[in-house]
Amino acid sequence: MIKKVTTEDEMGRISEIWLESNIETHDFIAADYWKSHLAEVKQLMIEAEIYAVYEEEQPVAFIGLVGNYIAGIFILKDYQKKGYGKKLLKVAQQKYSELHLSVYEKNQNAVAFYKYQNFIIIEQKMDENNEVEYLMVWTK
Repeated sequence: MIKKVTTEDEMGRISEIWLESNIETHDFIAADYWKSHLAEVKQLMIEAEIYAVYEEEQPVAFIGLVGNYIAGIFILKDYQKKGYGKKLLKVAQQKYSELHLSVYEKNQNAVAFYKYQNFIIIEQKMDENNEVEYLMVWTK
């Protein structure tokens, strides 16, 4: 089941998923980087629109939207490869006719996923960790 995240308890679990997923997926960036940004991300989540996949009444994956910008799709490792990313992306695609996102070049699974979902790379840049990020866009 997918639903909009609205409660403080849900937000707490969502921030844990964010941290766990980033550390797991972005092993080319020190875990301390993600940990040091957790408080800031929790604040930003308050202003974002967040939709989560629930299993047994617990969030296991989510998408964060700031307008038509996808701040990220995060899925706990044990729940990956179940189509949750595609379902969450579909929520965003139904709301907007154009979507933007940034993804690390080294996160090849995510890059391949977004390309498969008809996103195209429009730019690349270096981030604060000296890692290449792709800026990608999708249009209906």
